[in-house]
Amino acid sequence: MSSPPPRSLNSSRIHVIAWPGLLFGSWILAWFLCLFLRGRFHWSSSTDTIYWIAMKAILWVLPALLAIRLFEQADVIEFLDLSASRLRPGLIWGLGVGAVLVAITYLGRHLPAGAHPREVTFSLVFVNAVIVAPLVEEIAMRGFFLKALERNGMSFWPANLWTTLLFAAMHVPGWLFNGRFPSTTVLVQAMIPIAGLGLLFGWTKHRAGSLYAAIILHVINNLYSAFFP
Repeated sequence: MSSPPPRSLNSSRIHVIAWPGLLFGSWILAWFLCLFLRGRFHWSSSTDTIYWIAMKAILWVLPALLAIRLFEQADVIEFLDLSASRLRPGLIWGLGVGAVLVAITYLGRHLPAGAHPREVTFSLVFVNAVIVAPLVEEIAMRGFFLKALERNGMSFWPANLWTTLLFAAMHVPGWLFNGRFPSTTVLVQAMIPIAGLGLLFGWTKHRAGSLYAAIILHVINNLYSAFFP
């Protein structure tokens, strides 16, 4: 099924403009709710992980899928480039770029530093980081937002840049609420590699014409990070 021609970002496409702010705002509210519930019920790390998996499904994926059906008026699988015909190029590009990324990161960073892989426990936290997060984030970012920007008149690289800025910004609330970054400088330095990965995920998806490629690459990156933090 071919995509309809791009349209300009006018008032009828307001969902594309409003979606980043709504997503970011709802994510901050989710963090406030999480802190309240943590203090109220003193729940375990497993319960905390279940909460975040639910929030990702409700706040990231569900609105994107609804926007595709209601506003873009498109088939979800075709819009997201997740049809069966997209699987093979997605595997080739995702695994290929993933192998290059791992090789460059290991040879350029961890091998010279003498780093060794740490022992990783298969747990709900691990599943969330390696499987759930890549799937959710790629559906929302490269699957919906990047595609919606392109369908509504924006060329790939500006669309990829805007998607990457949102992708990087969505990591900030979690860092700040967990008190990880004491200064703006340190925060910006942490966002640079996230932004670089975002651009790479978008480019890989674009070249493959398949969201499978971005999902696989994201999984590989997070899996490697689990062993070499």
